[in-house]
Amino acid sequence: MSKNRYGPYYGPYKDRAVHDKLTGRVYVAPKLTPVLNKLDRRVKELETERDRLREALEDARRTLDVAQEINPSNYDHDQVWEMNCAYCAAYAIIEAALQEASDETR
Repeated sequence: MSKNRYGPYYGPYKDRAVHDKLTGRVYVAPKLTPVLNKLDRRVKELETERDRLREALEDARRTLDVAQEINPSNYDHDQVWEMNCAYCAAYAIIEAALQEASDETR
């Protein structure tokens, strides 16, 4: 968010914020400006973290997509079954998280 998003407001309501619909600026009481700037910084940090996590999930999905198939001759039946279940569960978790993230950003 730009530094020009908030401007000082010295009107009759000294503890309030006023939104100028024409310019898009928010005029706030001077004592609220540092709080709003801090919130803006925190929102940016959280958006960056969300994007980083989404990238990690997409990398994990790509890794699962190109993973080699389990060679059943190297494992007994129960081990193959457990690995297959774990693979399917991991894929489902990743897909659900990516879907939720894409729904939240709309």
